[in-house]
Amino acid sequence: MIELTNINGRRVVVAASAIVRITETGVSSKWHGINSIVKTSDGITIECKESVDHIIAAMQTHQEQDHA
Repeated sequence: MIELTNINGRRVVVAASAIVRITETGVSSKWHGINSIVKTSDGITIECKESVDHIIAAMQTHQEQDHA
């Protein structure tokens, strides 16, 4: 599971395997604190405070732990 922070500052925990797309946001969204948009396999869109690189690193760490 990957822990993210939504735009309201609430923690959201998502299965790494459920993430189908991570999009970096533009300047105006970043000004509002939204650094990435995560789309899940069930169609949910999460506006996240974490960067794309941070989410990718968390997914890789999760994958490594699963295979250890």
